[in-house]
Amino acid sequence: MILSKIAALLNRGKKFLLMTHKDPDVDGIGSMLALGRALISKNKEIVLLTEEPLVSPVIFLEGADKVVQILSFPDDYDAVLALDCAEKSRIGFSKAFVDNAEPLINIDHHGTNDFFGDINLVDEKSSSTGELIYRLIKNAGFPMDLAVAKNIYAAIMTDTGSFRYSNTTPLSFRIAAEMMDYGVKPWELSRRIMDEYGHARLKLLRLALDTIEFHNKGQIGIIMITREMFEATHADRADSDKFVDYPRFVSGVELAVLIRQKGENEYKFSLRSNGLIDVARLASRFGGGGHIRAAGFDADGSISDLKRKFLQEANQVLDDLSN
Repeated sequence: MILSKIAALLNRGKKFLLMTHKDPDVDGIGSMLALGRALISKNKEIVLLTEEPLVSPVIFLEGADKVVQILSFPDDYDAVLALDCAEKSRIGFSKAFVDNAEPLINIDHHGTNDFFGDINLVDEKSSSTGELIYRLIKNAGFPMDLAVAKNIYAAIMTDTGSFRYSNTTPLSFRIAAEMMDYGVKPWELSRRIMDEYGHARLKLLRLALDTIEFHNKGQIGIIMITREMFEATHADRADSDKFVDYPRFVSGVELAVLIRQKGENEYKFSLRSNGLIDVARLASRFGGGGHIRAAGFDADGSISDLKRKFLQEANQVLDDLSN
């Protein structure tokens, strides 16, 4: 069993490098912090690594101050673990380093995962990578404490949309209840991570709402954020989290899209489905991936061309489903 194999390796080894994907979310960072804390409790040496400094809301997670960004990589790890990464390119860093990481352990719950690791623990039925980390910690016999519990709870809470999304499972609730037994206070984590935001986010939202447009008889809703909006409001990328929900919650919308400008001609498309469309499959047409109801991809080019090409594909998918 893959889970037991990884657990045995973690018990045997002494030094581990833990990483997650670019633009990390709470599931990725929470999983990394939870496993890292559990390894430390067994006197393991660990490095928690991200490509860029953490921003809100992940910066509020227990142990986030232990995450580092370094330019050189020692090669004496017993294993390198990539958490919540659907594909190797999402890890970031230099390709040479990632390719030479050995053994590379891939722990993820995305249905589009391409099994890039030497060892792959991939379960698309899992609500989150945090849920997989919980199972791994239990299998390895590592102790659980409040810090580990907070991060596991936060990972599951955010990836299930506070236990509202279709990926929520009975196990999600059972783990959440167990984390409360360790002292987790759901209302505190929810407010700090999901409900609390600054003035910059509110200003950014006001500008973004003016960009909402609908296509295909109201079945596609698009909201956009440009670099100029970020600059004018002094907001950052994290401030735009969940903006895709505004068109998604409109009656009749089947596909919601957030287009976020990253560079001069660089854009991130975040896709959300209300159940009719498999957005992971749609995103894969543009080199991306994710889950059936939540996926995304990066694209380079003029925004008018990118939107036109995307709408052609999305409209075709909707038309095929209606026939």
